[in-house]
Amino acid sequence: MPGGSVGTPSEHELDEVFDVGARAFGHREPDAVVDCWRQSTILDRIVVSRDDTGEIVGSAISIPTNMTVPGGCRLPTAAIVGVAVVPTHRRRGHLRAMMSYQLGDLHARGDHLATLYASEASIYGRFGYGPATFGARYRIARRGVRIREPLGDRAFNGSVRMVGVELAREAFPALLAELVQRRAGEVDALPNEWMDIEGTGNEVDAQQRFFAVYEEEGRIDGALSYRVGPTDKGEPWPPRAVFVERLVTLSDPSYGALWRFVLGIDLVEEIRTQRLPLDEPVRFMLEDHRQMRVVAYGEKTWLRLVDVGACLASRRYDDEGSLLLEVEDAFCPWNTGLYRLEAIQDLPAGGEPASSPDGAVLAGGADGFAASVERLDEVALGRAVPDVRLDVESLASIYLGGLPVSALARAGRIRASSERSLVRAERMFRTREKPFCSSQF
Repeated sequence: MPGGSVGTPSEHELDEVFDVGARAFGHREPDAVVDCWRQSTILDRIVVSRDDTGEIVGSAISIPTNMTVPGGCRLPTAAIVGVAVVPTHRRRGHLRAMMSYQLGDLHARGDHLATLYASEASIYGRFGYGPATFGARYRIARRGVRIREPLGDRAFNGSVRMVGVELAREAFPALLAELVQRRAGEVDALPNEWMDIEGTGNEVDAQQRFFAVYEEEGRIDGALSYRVGPTDKGEPWPPRAVFVERLVTLSDPSYGALWRFVLGIDLVEEIRTQRLPLDEPVRFMLEDHRQMRVVAYGEKTWLRLVDVGACLASRRYDDEGSLLLEVEDAFCPWNTGLYRLEAIQDLPAGGEPASSPDGAVLAGGADGFAASVERLDEVALGRAVPDVRLDVESLASIYLGGLPVSALARAGRIRASSERSLVRAERMFRTREKPFCSSQF
């Protein structure tokens, strides 16, 4: 980046910052979206890159939030948005300079993790981000669909009703606030999270959105947002589909009841979803599970361990054991080193959770084995034989349980000293539920 510089912008440069993204992606957001970001963005969390004339040609913004990690701990996290370099200045080092500046800033602030959505899969691995949560878009053939009845007392006792946008504005944030504490990978809602519900992002689209909730004993346990529209605008009488925009549920009865509602909507040919978890159970509510098919699959969010030691100590593990991990982090050298990870059973039946590490908040009951982490010195590093060697990108992909250790080992991304060490690492890092991120940012 000859002659350029990286730093933070002044307040009067905010419009220029937001315009970088528009020029980079060839798309301008509605004024309401830009105004939302302008009002909520923290100025000293914006990183900009300038060329030798002082013009802003790159941007990267971090939004403070919290992420749930396996076991229920919630770690201070930066959600990274607005990463862009204008077309005239690409491949000149602007992105690398911004990523270096930003990660150093996050480390100084005490953010343990950073997470983002990637426009291209080949960009962020070189900066230590790894694909961490995964999802798929589904289509369900509506014609002839039959639903299995639940066994025993699994039937729901509540009811589904359609509601207006006023109740939806209250229900969705409350439900997500509770959901994010339950599943690894979830983050707190960001400033523009509910613009689709509010209708401020696209008024025409908002007029075609409908809402339903599941209630039981006076409590709303689930909410649904959907549209009904044509699948092919080019035909004079196109077939129609239900487009499931959001589905947030806190219980099995609410999940089952709202899906039954969706599957019962008439005069449509199919149901189409946004990206949902890979272990989505609605498939097995159908008598013919082949009526539900995957039409798109891929990673959802990417993860970056800003402080490896704190992150390893903050999550819980599915099996007890000891691992000597050698972690390589070429982009953030403060993470490179040898870590002794001990996962132990510290909770008697019905006992209290162990205290959480500094900066972390324990959400709900803790599952799994608590961890202690020791950073070994360079002398030990020279003498020891690590059980597992891996780079920080691979560690990010296994950290939440999104990818199994064995898959990355077979791909040559993780090296174990023995098959026994590999099996132990696999058991410790696995999770009983796939991580996911419901938030849109």
